[in-house]
Amino acid sequence: MPIRKKILGNDSRAMELFSECLKIDPRNDASLYEISQLYANNKKYSEAINFALRASEINPNNEWYKLLLGELYQRTGRYDDAASIYEKLTAQYPNRIDYQYQWAEVLIYANKLNDAIKVYDKIETVIGLDKEITLRKEQIYLKQNKVDKAAQELENYLAKNPDSMDIYSMLYEVYSVNNMPDKALAVIERMKAVNPNEPRINLNLSDYYRNAGDKEKSFEYLKKAFANRDLDTDIKVKIISSYIPLLQRDSTMMTQCLELCKTLADTHPDEARAQAIYGDLLTMNKEYEKSADYYRNSLSLEKNNLNVWQQYIINLSELKQYSLMDSASTEAITYFPNESSLYLLNGIAKSQLDKNAEAIEILNQGIKLVVDNDAQLVQFYSNLGDNYNKIKKYEDSDKAFDKALELDPKDAYVLNNYAYYLSLRKDQLEKAEKMSKTSNDLQPNQSSFLDTYGWILYQEKKYDDALIWLEKALENGGNSSGTILEHYGDVLFQKGNTDKAMEYWQKAKKAGDASDMLDKKIKDRKLYE
Repeated sequence: MPIRKKILGNDSRAMELFSECLKIDPRNDASLYEISQLYANNKKYSEAINFALRASEINPNNEWYKLLLGELYQRTGRYDDAASIYEKLTAQYPNRIDYQYQWAEVLIYANKLNDAIKVYDKIETVIGLDKEITLRKEQIYLKQNKVDKAAQELENYLAKNPDSMDIYSMLYEVYSVNNMPDKALAVIERMKAVNPNEPRINLNLSDYYRNAGDKEKSFEYLKKAFANRDLDTDIKVKIISSYIPLLQRDSTMMTQCLELCKTLADTHPDEARAQAIYGDLLTMNKEYEKSADYYRNSLSLEKNNLNVWQQYIINLSELKQYSLMDSASTEAITYFPNESSLYLLNGIAKSQLDKNAEAIEILNQGIKLVVDNDAQLVQFYSNLGDNYNKIKKYEDSDKAFDKALELDPKDAYVLNNYAYYLSLRKDQLEKAEKMSKTSNDLQPNQSSFLDTYGWILYQEKKYDDALIWLEKALENGGNSSGTILEHYGDVLFQKGNTDKAMEYWQKAKKAGDASDMLDKKIKDRKLYE
């Protein structure tokens, strides 16, 4: 049975069997219809139309044949032909309003807009005044630049539905967009008379004053709209989104956007999204502490938003609140156990807390979850290298860094860190020097990178060259780093300038973050390594 083959999805065999039916009876309209559908399923529309036409010619009263033909004409952009089909269906089935809707729709596609209006008018004689049809006719009139007729359609609807605030807003927009400010303001006054608490009144007033060039008053009304809980959050979010492209270019826009986002969060304290959006804007403005508070608010309302968890944890990292970062990322993993980024963040937190063995464990778990993300793998291997180095598992550390560099040979931070660790161990100094030189070529004038290269040269006893590079490090911000100041003092000592070395060791002590041997160096005026 061909129908059975078609149902089972064996289109080619079904086509053969229906074709056999046509050999027996070339006027078998049912077989012609089925073959047309098979061609349509395979997007062979020309063949499908031919067979559907033949079926419809043999049995012109069959509704399904006409429907298939109308659909095929639409798919192939033959809108005039499609309109003719739906006109015939409407005549054949005058009570099928859905056919009349389809007729009007294809007339619009065929750019026969006046004919489409007539069809909509015909539908309304059956079903009465209808909001959907009102809006469709309004759009057609606007497309024809018949602003008065578009406005009249909305007025007709308001005459029978005087409480429809959304229609008032659309009427306001028609007048506003078409530079009729007096009529636009009159619509707002009508809205106030019907419902003075309607939030769209303030939105429209904001738009009105913006068009009039009064930016201050425009923003005042926009804030009032945002402070109204009845204004849909989606509308508020859409407005905030319109600010985003402007934030980098205009500080005023950032100030306004922050104010709107705060109003959004304050007005909707029970909506996780409202809290998170304000958190996002605060993050963009580098107000990490306040931002973290609002992310916490959001997460207290909704735990299953990965983006909020990630941003919250990253903010904690910016704040150097590593204990909170550790606990937050641990909790986040319970909600998203397959999200590799959370394991990476948790590993970073544990590393900063010197929980190196735990960091290694969580990083090794997370690395198995990475899919098609070499950049993230580099971060995993780099952090593993750091943690293995801290617990003196140098072979594992080197393997991790080598894997990171296999994935990205030009990651300047990996090159620098790997080189620095080798220099501290006085191991593979030639390799360390090459890696450090590359990192400086990739990112010049980075004080820590300059320091690494200078320190490797120091370990190679190239003291003159080391002094030059460490001076560059100091010139590029390193004069606040205890490590760099101490390194510079060490080189000065090796150059025989003990007094100058003492001066820099003292500076290093004051700056902090220097080696455990620094106090002994200062006390004995002697170099210890």
